[in-house]
Amino acid sequence: MQCTIELLDNQEKVWFKGTRALPGDYILKLAYEQKTSAMANGIEIAQRAIPFFGGELAKIIKQGGTEDQIDKAIIDFVLATVVVDSCLGTSDQVLLSRNFNLIAFDNGAIQHDLQLDYELVKK
Repeated sequence: MQCTIELLDNQEKVWFKGTRALPGDYILKLAYEQKTSAMANGIEIAQRAIPFFGGELAKIIKQGGTEDQIDKAIIDFVLATVVVDSCLGTSDQVLLSRNFNLIAFDNGAIQHDLQLDYELVKK
């Protein structure tokens, strides 16, 4: 499990790009703990957390946050995504093989998507 982040300037040129390997088992444990609450409150509310935490991550990077602040924000963003995907039935094996991509535009818009490492899923 990893996360790739790109921050774009007002001309949509990348001014920051970073990739972090993530503690997949830890994130799955946290997601499992939050899954019941997410289901009880409604999946729509949980889905809104994804762009929120993506935006928070972009803000921390733009403000020159510490490595610890950035790492926490990355985990929050990925955790929100994993909780939703888990609620929708995505297996732990698939979640562990994901690359979470976040693009933050200068105007505050957030784009996120996922890529699978198909070699890991085949195993």
